[in-house]
Amino acid sequence: MPPAFLTRPRELLTADGGFMPLDQDVGAAWRRPLVLLARELCSFAWFETGRAKGSAAAAAARLHARATAPFSDPGFLLRRGPGGFGIWSWDMDRVGPQLKDRYPGRAPLVSPESLAQPPGDGWRIVRATPGYEAQCWISNVLVGSAWRRQPFDDTAWRSFTRVQRGPTAPPSPPPALTLPLSQTPDLGDFALAEISMAETARVAAVSLAVVFAGAAGLLAGQALRLRGLADAAEAQAAAVRAATPQSVSAARRASLRLAAFRKLSDRPNLLSALSSALEVLQLYRVEPMGFEIDGDSLTLTLPYSAIGETDRIASELEASGAFSDARPLTDADAQVINLKLQLRRAPVTPTG
Repeated sequence: MPPAFLTRPRELLTADGGFMPLDQDVGAAWRRPLVLLARELCSFAWFETGRAKGSAAAAAARLHARATAPFSDPGFLLRRGPGGFGIWSWDMDRVGPQLKDRYPGRAPLVSPESLAQPPGDGWRIVRATPGYEAQCWISNVLVGSAWRRQPFDDTAWRSFTRVQRGPTAPPSPPPALTLPLSQTPDLGDFALAEISMAETARVAAVSLAVVFAGAAGLLAGQALRLRGLADAAEAQAAAVRAATPQSVSAARRASLRLAAFRKLSDRPNLLSALSSALEVLQLYRVEPMGFEIDGDSLTLTLPYSAIGETDRIASELEASGAFSDARPLTDADAQVINLKLQLRRAPVTPTG
């Protein structure tokens, strides 16, 4: 371990807003401090770039991150991996004021605590702060991650492993590991460029095409090279609209999705449940048109074309362990299916 005068001050920001020192020594005051975010505060997604390579793949990943971030003002880290990018995001509306109060003079480096753990190989479960994180690693890159407050049982483990693209998973969850946190975490290949909400609106059609219409391949086919994210995306908007007549309605769905994400920003358990639901939908290649939050219930709006899969999707969601009830309701007039999900409550632990 390097001497204290060379080490970076490190703290862990917990979900309750507390800062937990990670080292006995305070570290060098002249070095920019590092704040690790508790896994509970972060959202992880894996984005496959398909045929897109190089800068086109990076541009697609940035657009995907911005369009699908489950927060109205997200912070990001993107890490390139085999065939795609791992995308970490967190809620700056929640985390930003806490960091500013703690470090008023200089913004610290920020990273999810998972990226400070030693890299893995295959499948593992790690004790997070608090809770547990299931992980899937390929070629020393984290490609799958799910967090829950309770230990992973067989049902929750199968729910996680069946939507990953890693090696064959063990049938039961492995023992949870307690891992050290590195002084030099993997801060990703790049942080997402800052984009204002106004700029996001300008590129909504393009971002929705990239994320939901497989435009990663389109980007490669057209040899799209982004000089600046907002300007280049705007320049492509007309072409994408012509190629994708549904882009206008897709942009509308994006704004509805963003409004629902805002409701989720301070609900980590519901956010985790939404992530589980979206992973199950991916198994059936069904893209939700939107969703609504009401207390501990979540309603996914699915296209009417998915009517043949809804019963199996509902069964998968109930089997995931995240929901106690999954009920599809068809609306033939609107040509949609409303899939109503009831969040499963955590068991009450007896005291005394």
